[in-house]
Amino acid sequence: MSQDSLNKLLTSMKSISEVVNSFNSEDIQKSAFRVLLGEAGIKQDFIELTGHPLASVSQDNTESITVADEETLATKKPKRHRSNASKPNIKFVDDLDLYPSNKLSFVDFAEQKKPKDMQERVAVIVFYLKEILNIENLQPAHIATVFRLKEGWKEPTNILSILTNTSTRKKTINCSDLNDIQITPVGRNFVNLGLPKQSK
Repeated sequence: MSQDSLNKLLTSMKSISEVVNSFNSEDIQKSAFRVLLGEAGIKQDFIELTGHPLASVSQDNTESITVADEETLATKKPKRHRSNASKPNIKFVDDLDLYPSNKLSFVDFAEQKKPKDMQERVAVIVFYLKEILNIENLQPAHIATVFRLKEGWKEPTNILSILTNTSTRKKTINCSDLNDIQITPVGRNFVNLGLPKQSK
């Protein structure tokens, strides 16, 4: 056997094995094995290398595969292992000053507005950072940092999901550009006029 044939055999056998082992019937496994070897063009090389008993089985004596089995075999693919997508790495913004001189602190601002849920808090944060601190290129890391620093506020486990939901459902922020998150007119009106909510 040539080196090229050996390399071809080694790279193909693992995938062939996975497909064959996915069938429950031993007869179907044998037939599928022969078909795949033939399709891969390595049947003769495999026989020469291993002396596999398939060498003694003629084409005329090969067990038949039903139409349904052929269709299953044609569509069956080796399982691929999904890699666990890592969550975005949101870094802490060390130089974010929430107690600026000559300006309202975020703690006092939040106390005035009294946002009740996560999406209201996002709107308040974005409003404060954009309208009061005038931060340009506002990013998810800024917002996550405020949540982390604000005592009594639970930090979101997935800040990007919270931002997307706030943008699509409440329309108070625009995060189509995550490097430049904006407060929308709806958001400004909500924070300025809608908060704190009046008790009924």
